[in-house]
Amino acid sequence: AIESQANFLLELIKRAAEESAQISQRLDSTFPARLFDSINENISSTSINDRLIGIQRKRELFMKFGIIKSEDTFIPRKFSNATLGKEYSTVLNLYISDALEKLSPYEELFEKINLFVNLLNEKMLAFKEIKISNEHGFYFQSDNGERISLSNLSSGEQNQIVIYFDLIFKAKQNSVILIDEPEISLHVAWQKEFLDSIARIQKLNEFSKIIIATHSPQIVNNNWDITYDLFENNNKNMEGQ
Repeated sequence: AIESQANFLLELIKRAAEESAQISQRLDSTFPARLFDSINENISSTSINDRLIGIQRKRELFMKFGIIKSEDTFIPRKFSNATLGKEYSTVLNLYISDALEKLSPYEELFEKINLFVNLLNEKMLAFKEIKISNEHGFYFQSDNGERISLSNLSSGEQNQIVIYFDLIFKAKQNSVILIDEPEISLHVAWQKEFLDSIARIQKLNEFSKIIIATHSPQIVNNNWDITYDLFENNNKNMEGQ
């Protein structure tokens, strides 16, 4: 199952790249006409510098997670009103706007990948880390740099990765999510972190409701105020009849 998750992510990355390429083609073909339309706009060098730095940081983040290729580089420079004429300001401003629009198909995907990677690397994985790739979707690497086969992960690791992946990348906004016994094959330390991780996913994807069936007090951890004891409440209902 975990191999299919990696392939699913690979398809999401490819889809974003295809959408970005279509946007690039449209914007590049209309660039001269749009440049003439905006030639009289007043643009400050401060605005240009800030936007250059912002777009470079965004590209570096996307490259870090393997979403875009490293050869797609754009190195910002410092400009001043003395060195940057009005014509150059107009060209750069339009170029930056286009570059941001070309990156827009990756925005939502990046937010999901960022959470997925952080949840696994912060809370779960010992002596290994997850890597995102536009060739493999995702894979795992040991501390000494060796690639780890997905099938060599423990059953608990695989189970947790599949749960997180499906909730982050496949579940839809406003869905009602049902999770049955997530503690199966899961280390006690991971169980204690589970609800916190689910809360972070909930914040990103805005599910309508999440219902978890569990026998594990470690899953509940310190969150007894949001639990519903089926055994206890069933007995109360029986006594009331």
